[in-house]
Amino acid sequence: MKCEDALSDCIMVYKGSVKREPNAITLLREGKLDLVINVPDSMDSQALTDGFEIRRVAVDSAVSLITDIKTAILTTMALHRKWERERAGKSFYDYSSWQECVEPAGAI
Repeated sequence: MKCEDALSDCIMVYKGSVKREPNAITLLREGKLDLVINVPDSMDSQALTDGFEIRRVAVDSAVSLITDIKTAILTTMALHRKWERERAGKSFYDYSSWQECVEPAGAI
């Protein structure tokens, strides 16, 4: 799958400090987001302020928030596996054996 195809349903949004729309803060307050992954990557004062504001609004809006890089990676991998199983016509919760979870599809 090409990168453009994989991201066709995604939209880019602006940070809270940028007064343009669509804005991450506005989307959170309107309840249009289900999950926020906000992992600090630098100690830049503006980045810390933007990140704090997004995390604060996510908590205030009762939106799931992930701030740890390992948790973000594992969550993303699990969601991708779920999407792949459902795209293949399999129920996500219907496993015949544990090998389905750890081995590639052609190996079983």
